[in-house]
Amino acid sequence: MKAKLNEVNWFENIGKPLEEGMFTIPVKAVNSNVECLKHNNSLNWGNFILYARNRLSWYIQSFHKEESRKWNEISAKARLDYKCCEPIIIEWADKNNVNKDLLASLKSIIISHYIEQHYFDHLDKNIPKQFDVIMNVYKSGHIPCGWDGSLPKNEGYDAIDFNTGKLLIW
Repeated sequence: MKAKLNEVNWFENIGKPLEEGMFTIPVKAVNSNVECLKHNNSLNWGNFILYARNRLSWYIQSFHKEESRKWNEISAKARLDYKCCEPIIIEWADKNNVNKDLLASLKSIIISHYIEQHYFDHLDKNIPKQFDVIMNVYKSGHIPCGWDGSLPKNEGYDAIDFNTGKLLIW
């Protein structure tokens, strides 16, 4: 994961228009750092990320009970990998005038993506791939910062249907 995170040109396209067809999910652009920060700090976005992580956890617990016991170990490894890449991400954030308050959400998403990818690679190709979708926004040089739509239910183990709203992107 470290190598892949080091290859991302973090935040290089924030504030630039979103190209048609750039993403495979419905998206909506936000126009400023202030608007991005407002959505990023909202309860709605925090719950969206939490519900996505819960669905991943429920899937693993439902179909791979024994492997679910490794969740904390995998999460600890993800946090270590993030810590190694954090200086580079902070450097990119400084270079692009990104408010540091946005980095807590980024860290949570990266760790969740790592867990999701680990289980996908080692267990089951039916793992709900939600954080991969969100990470693609970061890889494009933008920042996912909110959800415009009804919150998905905090239940079940299917991937969140991104077509029920729009991912907010700066």
